[in-house]
Amino acid sequence: MTLTDTVQCFVNENDNQKAYIYAGSPDTTEVSGRRARIDVGGGNFAGIYGYGKNGAKVLEGTEVTIRDNALTDRLDTASVVNIYTKQNLREAARNIDLLNIAAPLNTYNLFQVKNVTLSSILAMGANGGTTLEGNLNMKGDANLDISSDLYVKGTVNGSGTITPWFRGQVVSERKDSDGRLSFSNDVNAWEMRTEETSSGKRWFAAPKNKESVYFINGTSGNDGNTGESADQAFASVQKALEAAKYGKQNISLIISGDTTVDEPLELSLPGHTFSISGIGSAPAKLTVSKPLTIREYTEFSFLTMDFTGCAGQDGIVIDTDMAVFEDNLTMEGTPPDIRYIKSVDAGQQVDIFSGTYGNINGENEEAFLILHKGSIQGKISGWGYINAAPEEWNNDAVFVGGGIESSGWLTILGGTQSFTVDGDIKSGSLETDGQEANLQITSGSQITVKDFDPQVSITVLPKQGMISEGIYVTADSFVGNTEISRVRLKNTKGYVLPVQKKRQKIYRNIEGSPAAGCAQKDYLG
Repeated sequence: MTLTDTVQCFVNENDNQKAYIYAGSPDTTEVSGRRARIDVGGGNFAGIYGYGKNGAKVLEGTEVTIRDNALTDRLDTASVVNIYTKQNLREAARNIDLLNIAAPLNTYNLFQVKNVTLSSILAMGANGGTTLEGNLNMKGDANLDISSDLYVKGTVNGSGTITPWFRGQVVSERKDSDGRLSFSNDVNAWEMRTEETSSGKRWFAAPKNKESVYFINGTSGNDGNTGESADQAFASVQKALEAAKYGKQNISLIISGDTTVDEPLELSLPGHTFSISGIGSAPAKLTVSKPLTIREYTEFSFLTMDFTGCAGQDGIVIDTDMAVFEDNLTMEGTPPDIRYIKSVDAGQQVDIFSGTYGNINGENEEAFLILHKGSIQGKISGWGYINAAPEEWNNDAVFVGGGIESSGWLTILGGTQSFTVDGDIKSGSLETDGQEANLQITSGSQITVKDFDPQVSITVLPKQGMISEGIYVTADSFVGNTEISRVRLKNTKGYVLPVQKKRQKIYRNIEGSPAAGCAQKDYLG
């Protein structure tokens, strides 16, 4: 690690002992006459800042280079930042004149960043859109992994790819922009298109021509319209489904205005697929008052949905091989219950990337439920395979509020830290995909499995500030004949909990009630 000019390093004992790097004076004096340079080639830092104590300025600016094995959680204030090694920022990058991204950068957002030169991956998880004050210059392997709109006040130049599930727009305020954007997955049913606006250019996602696209607006649409554009939107979903009978293989229903469906809705058109979405970062609402039945492959994305009228019954019934609840789904009112009917012997799958749901019931012991992100307020039951797969780098989390029952295999993908279950878990096997992962359960929840993979560590979260006494894990056997001492069950204080073996079963239990400040026993029972 090389630090040149004036740099201050401070250790914050409350932040895992990571150092902060400041460029500038250790007091409030401004630095002038030279540019500060920070060249970091190793270490894990809590933050790198281009100013001194109490925000003391470096008048000639600061240049920051992060390379080799160096990592930082925060970047704030610099004339130039060069990213030459993968970074996962815990906050938005801020106040940067030129951000040169030559290695993958994952950040929540960009605030007051002027210019970006992109030759690697820029991943941003913000839902409200991002504004660049200057230019976006793409080259090499430039890739935008974003889900919300990107506004560029300057030009957009060069060529790059964008994540396949992007459904928003990239807007430049300059007509001399010559950028080219395409989806990184050629089999995607959507494509990126370019058009001039009154003040500049925009790149936007649109279905490929092999799809039939129908716009629906229950507020201002008319079933006498063509349905081929937002201005000619149908008023009802039923009218769009009638038109789809004469359409192409892939049917895209775009909800361009708030729409209500008062009758039972069935997505059934043999040999076709459905995509139901809103537009951009301000999706309309689809209110479903009676159960929705899905009989063909269907994707939902960028939409607000309300199933309150289906309370007390299954709001969504899936009777096909696959359904996907993609990004940016918001459920208002009562979360819908989902039931997956066994329609084939194998190969059925549901993917959940966003949204809030009630109970999720499966009827096929060969079916997969894959949880990427979202909240399940009720119980999950009846599935043969459940995979917890939140993307930690994107701060995704999965919550299950009613427990898990009758799953053959519960698999937690390696590296997972944000999978939480409030309720009992009963499963044939609790395992990982070969890498270490963490499962969070709440106080009083019990895990009962036939096979337990010791690469799963378990964190017990308190309820009302307390962790209850009792047995938390019961297993018939360990995967791989692992020694008991390798099983890790911890509460939020980090204490290892005792193990007991009774009648060929293995138990993990808590003795005593470790309230804040109380001692926790640490031994093998």
